[in-house]
Amino acid sequence: MLSKMKVEKLQRNRFAVVGCGSGGMATAAHLALQGNEVHLYEFPGFEENIAPVQQLGGIKLTGEIEGFARLTAITTNVEEAVRGAEVIIVVIPANIHKKAAELFLPHLDDEQIVVLHPGRTGGALEWYNISTQFSKNITIAETQTLLYACRKTDLVTVNIKDVKREALLGVLPSKSTDRTIQKLRTPFPQFKAAENVLETSLGNIGAVFHPALAIFNVYRIERGENFKFYSEGVTKTIGEILEIVDEERCRVARAAKVRFFSAKEWLQRSYGVQGDSLYEAIHKQQAYGTIVAPHVLHNRFILEDVPTGLVPLSSFGEYFNVRIPNIHALITLASSMLGIDFRKVGRTVDNLGIRDMTLKQLKSFLTNGVR
Repeated sequence: MLSKMKVEKLQRNRFAVVGCGSGGMATAAHLALQGNEVHLYEFPGFEENIAPVQQLGGIKLTGEIEGFARLTAITTNVEEAVRGAEVIIVVIPANIHKKAAELFLPHLDDEQIVVLHPGRTGGALEWYNISTQFSKNITIAETQTLLYACRKTDLVTVNIKDVKREALLGVLPSKSTDRTIQKLRTPFPQFKAAENVLETSLGNIGAVFHPALAIFNVYRIERGENFKFYSEGVTKTIGEILEIVDEERCRVARAAKVRFFSAKEWLQRSYGVQGDSLYEAIHKQQAYGTIVAPHVLHNRFILEDVPTGLVPLSSFGEYFNVRIPNIHALITLASSMLGIDFRKVGRTVDNLGIRDMTLKQLKSFLTNGVR
């Protein structure tokens, strides 16, 4: 059985949270329940997401964390959202990070911290490249994963099924890691410092779990079956495929000389579950047992996790001269199935601006934020 988290009132700070999906609302509400001022932002054109929250004045949390969280501001205005916020937490699909960066960066100052929650693979690097266009020198951080296993149950309520025990946080430049962790330590003690954003990017477990699982359950998804994505979607054979993809990810991280954990180790560190195989470990994670599969093929597990997960992993594999045939195959399958050239639209070492760096030069850049 899951035990409910106790939420304590802490020192009052101001945060901006970008995104009115399940993860964004869970993050905003959790911060507000701890006594912080929280500005929740949604993109113009998606007012239907935010209007019910505006009308209520806040968000309801159920499950692992419970309570009504009253928010200080609920807005589609960027300037209002970021005004006075020490930390801006971006909780949106990673395939629209670029759009958000171009929208928000002109309104930020150098003292503010942006946290991509999560960054997937290369998120902080993508934001850094865009920040140079606006002559910004902000601190950009990314988490390895979303802290919450959660889903909206209605327009104003989020059910938090579980909260991870830890989530790595990488900072660009990494010389600002201590300052960033200090700002986040009180509301998010689960955030643990990574060496740099290469460690968090190559630790992207979503790239391992999501695309392959969606692709190999295409028959059930296209038929509109109402099945549990993990507990029913992960068969023993699919679990073995996930382990093969994960080993290729670990191979790239090993070549990059950064710390890494296998998906099985990650499940143990994040949720405290163990298994002799990844299949067994996934089926022991209770929160996964209730997550429903998408009902359409054009879903975020492919549209987000292929271009911002598998494609950059593939590009880093090439960069480090590491053979990862199964990751390449999944990208090809996803591109053919959806009619999208994900290699063309995804993150690569070229559009992240690091193609011509040696590993030593890359590590120096990640530390100092200077090319």
